[in-house]
Amino acid sequence: MTVILSKDSIEYRQAPAHCTMCTGPLWPPFIFWLVQGQLCLCRTCIENSGKGLMADLVQARAIIDLQSLYPDHTLERQHLPTWIRNLKGGDGEQ
Repeated sequence: MTVILSKDSIEYRQAPAHCTMCTGPLWPPFIFWLVQGQLCLCRTCIENSGKGLMADLVQARAIIDLQSLYPDHTLERQHLPTWIRNLKGGDGEQ
């Protein structure tokens, strides 16, 4: 994976002209990833979906690592208030 920072870079000249997600034009900075095809994310798509995509990738990787050790286990991402309520016994009271 490469973050293209300049139109002068070799990677910029190798990258396609359009974003994989929105088909909009690519201009630096953008992400270019060659893995069994191409994934290119424009600055707008990075801005709009970066946090969700990164959180999903981190969660998926954690589940894969956990299941390699304990095949019958999984992880579920919870919002912090839900996690705190569950930690306190379900009703939110101490």
